[in-house]
Amino acid sequence: QHFASHTLVRKLQAGHLPASASCRQELVGYLGHFRRGPSTVRRMLVVGLTDCALWQPPEEDGPWLTDCLKQFSDSIEALPCLLELLAVIPEEAANRKVVVSAQRRQQFAASMLQHTSAVLETLLKASQASGQCAVPALR
Repeated sequence: QHFASHTLVRKLQAGHLPASASCRQELVGYLGHFRRGPSTVRRMLVVGLTDCALWQPPEEDGPWLTDCLKQFSDSIEALPCLLELLAVIPEEAANRKVVVSAQRRQQFAASMLQHTSAVLETLLKASQASGQCAVPALR
């Protein structure tokens, strides 16, 4: 599992995206399957999801983040994926292993910053939904 997720991330970082536009849906599906699984696999899948977004046109950044926030805040079990995603986004935006232009990196980072209020609102809702979520969501 770890080897497969690591290989997938390396391919996405190099720009070897599948011909279909289903990359994002497949990665979200895998995250649903592994959200309780090994944390290293979950992290690699979140890195892959973010790298996939870096290869998309800039106009898809906002909808991508909004969709991810919705999908990963729908249940307590998905909270680790949400928190991992929020940690990974700035890391991957600066990761030079993802072979995208510096301009694209800047566009992606700026787009993510524009959605800070939505991210904070999602974290607040998650912390209010359950006492079990409160501490991890607010760290």
